[in-house]
Formats: sequence, structure tokens, C-alpha cells
Amino acid sequence: MALEKASDPMVKEFAKWEVAEQETIADILKSMETDGKAEGALKPPTESEVETMLDAEGKSSLDKLKAASGNDFDKAYVTAQLDGHKKLLTIQEDYLKVGQNREHLSVTKLARGQIKEHIDHLDMLKSKVG
Repeated sequence: MALEKASDPMVKEFAKWEVAEQETIADILKSMETDGKAEGALKPPTESEVETMLDAEGKSSLDKLKAASGNDFDKAYVTAQLDGHKKLLTIQEDYLKVGQNREHLSVTKLARGQIKEHIDHLDMLKSKVG
């Protein structure tokens, strides 16, 4: 949605970066599931599939994004991404405390570093878009 609705070029660039990174991580995880046997790239979920997976807070955030435009969209998108990344970082940190699978721990450590970078980038974007 941000690829289409973002008005700030840096917000749009972040959205492109996020999509590409999520596709790469999904491919890595799919490869791990199939013991490295390539079965094609994992396809991203459709918009309706994503909506069915959202909790009440996520649905509310999505509704705000759908209704917003221009700078209001940019602000709402950056805020939602920042909140989501902070929650995801907590999940990664919690898993690193209890995880047993070495491969999964390695991927989690890599993801944790990327999430921290995204939070820094989103903090900068938030101050830029308001």
C-alpha cells in the first residue's frame, strides 16, 4: 500500500526496501523448511490473506492507512511500521533467550540486526514526516 500511497520519496523508498527484504527472508525460511531443496520463491500473501491474520490493533492500523493520504498517510505508515518493528524486535529477543535450533538462532540474529536498523531509519523518517 505504501508503494502506491506514500507521498514522501524516502517513505516510498523505505517501503520498497521493506518489501524486498521480506521477500528475501521468506525465501531463506522456505529454503530452510525444504532442507535447501529449491521449490521456487515463496509468494507473498495477498492483501486479503494479510487482513485475516491481523489482530484488532493491526486491523485498526490498516483502516487508518487505507483512509489516509498524502502526509497523513506517511505519518500513519511510519508510526505503524515503527510500532510493528519494536514488537518484532521483542519477539526476536525473546526467541534468542529460549531457541534451541542453531540455524533458526542464526537467522533470528540476522533479522534482529536488520530490525534494529529499520527502527533507526524509521525514527529518522518519523522526525522528517512529522
